[in-house]
Amino acid sequence: MTPITRFAPSPTGLLHLGGARTALFNFVYAKSNKGKFKLRIEDTDKSRNSSESVKSIINGLNWLGLNNDDEIIYQNHQINEHIKIANKMLSDGFAYKCFHTEKELTLKKKDNKKFRSEWRDKKDDKKKGKFCIRIKSPIDGNSLIHDKIQGIVKVDNKELDDFIIVRENGSPTFLLSSAVDDFLMLITHIIRGDDHLTNSFRQLAIFKFLKHSPTFAHLPLIHNEKNEKLSKRDNVQSIEEFKKEGYLPESLINYLLRLGWSYKNNEIISIKDALNNFSLEKIGKSPSKIDHKKLFFLNNFYIKNKNDEELYDKIS
Repeated sequence: MTPITRFAPSPTGLLHLGGARTALFNFVYAKSNKGKFKLRIEDTDKSRNSSESVKSIINGLNWLGLNNDDEIIYQNHQINEHIKIANKMLSDGFAYKCFHTEKELTLKKKDNKKFRSEWRDKKDDKKKGKFCIRIKSPIDGNSLIHDKIQGIVKVDNKELDDFIIVRENGSPTFLLSSAVDDFLMLITHIIRGDDHLTNSFRQLAIFKFLKHSPTFAHLPLIHNEKNEKLSKRDNVQSIEEFKKEGYLPESLINYLLRLGWSYKNNEIISIKDALNNFSLEKIGKSPSKIDHKKLFFLNNFYIKNKNDEELYDKIS
């Protein structure tokens, strides 16, 4: 099977190191296996979308040399398909209408650690009023993900909730849209941060309905220099800012490759090295730590190994 990967950012901020690394690993895995790398902009949340963000993502990826195959997919253009799948799940018994009011939900969630809608097994043929559509998640047994990085991960199905796939206002949620788009785009490998591991387990029910079985690989997150999870307080630079400060794309590519992946413990790794030697199994399970000194060292190395004409082309 020819691998097809995707980078699927939300256009709510600039392209930073974490997103760029996810895109890079998707790109390298696909290209090292003669596959395709696709770009999807998950822009269904109109209230948070930013045209500046979309521009930052596309320009940043192109500058790094991570060019996508085929046309860019804008998730907002796929909404009718998302709703169509949701309605099919509803008619086939994989989802159900939930008529609980906000007040009822607040009371029920207060009393129960894991909320279960009373409408899960009720017939709604004659019921009128506002409703959302919820997935009918499995409640018995457990679910397994054979993760290419994390290994075999198991979750008790009792821990999975009947999450909303279509809101009261008729709009699809991320969990539905993302899974349906992966199906429509024929994505074979979903490579994303391990903060999405819970989402992957929740989306298994959607993939099962669609008869789609992607391979998962959840990347450990990047931590700050204090080895803490990155937050807005860390003021992590965008790829665009690194470019303005004089960093070369190959310096950042080398740096990002070494944030979790290794090849013979080499510090200097080109994109060509990665394409010839990359495997998901060689990515570590532990979080990677930002090291600005290492990035500065790598940039000096690549600058010193360029001639004047090459450097002129970079800055002109």
